[in-house]
Amino acid sequence: MCELHESARQLPTGHLSVRVPWHDDGWKGTVCRRPSQNAACLILNRIRDVRNDELEEASAGRTILELDDQEVRSSRLPGCIQERGSFMAPFDFTRMVSHPYSGTSASHKHFLPTVYRHPPYSAACIPFLWMMSETAIKKAEDLGLDYRPEFEPELGFKTIWVQDKLRCRTCFEWGCHPSSSKLLQHTEANL
Repeated sequence: MCELHESARQLPTGHLSVRVPWHDDGWKGTVCRRPSQNAACLILNRIRDVRNDELEEASAGRTILELDDQEVRSSRLPGCIQERGSFMAPFDFTRMVSHPYSGTSASHKHFLPTVYRHPPYSAACIPFLWMMSETAIKKAEDLGLDYRPEFEPELGFKTIWVQDKLRCRTCFEWGCHPSSSKLLQHTEANL
């Protein structure tokens, strides 16, 4: 466990609830066996908007690693990968990610596409309750943390997400401990 700064206090142990897309062959780093028949993917906008049934059917059952070349892999990965479809894959892999606002926000344009590494048996998580402005306020109040919405930068567009760097850091250092925190998976809908 990390050493705390003398002025810091230890937060209660937290746990993670991870939303993962349904997979017809378990979560082992493969494309579904019958991707075009996986209606659960249509529930999540970020999968539905980029889903390519023809391409995914051609790769059915193959591991992400079998989608060879990194450049090809980034364009051939199923849409579910950006929504944690690689949850608990038994191998390490990388993919290119771009910040969702980098193409539309002046304050985010400096964020370049980045190689994102997925270690074996990992789950790429977004702490929604901590990072959504509406619920971040309540979380901060409950734990006595300093979160003030007035510190949020003016972006020129509406967003539900916490943006201030210090607030984001607080959200990510919230009491999740590798030796004692639990990770609970769930799908968006039980089909």
